[in-house]
Amino acid sequence: MTVMITRLAVLVAILFLSASGCMQSDSSPKPEEYIFNYTDCNSTTYYISEASVETVYVVHDTTTLEIMREGTAVSSTPEAELSNVVVVNRADTANPLQYNISSHVARGKRHVVIEFPASTDFVAYTEMLAGNELARPTSDGPVRVYLPEGYATGSLLLGTPRPSPEQRFEDDSGRTVLEWNGSNVSAFSVAYYNESAPMVLTVIFTILGGAGIVILTYFKLKITALQKKREMIERKGR
Repeated sequence: MTVMITRLAVLVAILFLSASGCMQSDSSPKPEEYIFNYTDCNSTTYYISEASVETVYVVHDTTTLEIMREGTAVSSTPEAELSNVVVVNRADTANPLQYNISSHVARGKRHVVIEFPASTDFVAYTEMLAGNELARPTSDGPVRVYLPEGYATGSLLLGTPRPSPEQRFEDDSGRTVLEWNGSNVSAFSVAYYNESAPMVLTVIFTILGGAGIVILTYFKLKITALQKKREMIERKGR
C-alpha cells in the first residue's frame, strides 16, 4: 500500500511539472549565435532574419525575466516557443549560466518565465517568425530592431513601423536599425519588405496602367466603329 501511494505521489508530481511547463536549461546552448552588446541600463534588441528573430536582453538588478506570448496556444510549452535560450555574464559570454524556464497562463495569454543567477548580464533566445512583421510589448529601456539585410520599412503600401521610431539608421553592414525608448511606448510593430519590392510594385502598376489604357482605347475604338455603323444603317433606312 505504501509503495502504491509513493508511486501515485511521484506520478502527480510529474504531471504537475509537465502542466506548469517547468524545465531546466537547454543541454547545448549556443551563445556564439548571438551578438552581445552591453548597455548600462535594461535594454532589448531584436535581430530579425528571414525566418526567425533573435532576442537579446540586457538585465540589471533582477533574476527573473517574464515574457508574455500573445497569440500563442495556451497548451504550448516554453521549449516549443523559444529555442537556444542562453544566459551569460558579459565577462564570459562563451560559457552559459544555468537557468530555469517555466510558463503559466493568465487571462488567456501564456507567460514564459526565465529564472537566472544574479550575475547574469544577458538573456537571449530565438523564435520563429510567420510573415514579415514583428510585434512585441516593450519594457523600460531602449528597444532596437535590426531588419534583415536587404530589407526596408516605411512604405505605406508595403509596411511601416508603428509608432514611428525615435531613431533610424544603418549599421556597418547596411542593415536598417530602428530604435524606441521603451519607457515612452507600451508596444511596437514593424512590417518590413525586400528593398526591391517598391520597384517591382512600380513596374507592376505601370504595366497594369498601360494595359488599362490599351483596353480603354480598344473599347473606345470599338464603340466609335459601332456608332458609325449604326448611323450608316439608319441612313439607308431612310
